[in-house]
Amino acid sequence: MHITLKLISNRLSDILQDFRRYGYGILTEKDDDHYRQELKDIADYFEKYLDLGNR
Repeated sequence: MHITLKLISNRLSDILQDFRRYGYGILTEKDDDHYRQELKDIADYFEKYLDLGNR
């Protein structure tokens, strides 16, 4: 089942985090999702770390 919500909020990241906390999958195209950006930043950093180990 897919549900579409249209939200107007300056705290979209907080709302998305609440849905994740209760186990809901999130499909979003908003750039305001700080959680996803943080995961991407951590993955990029980890990839650079692994790349340094191969030298």
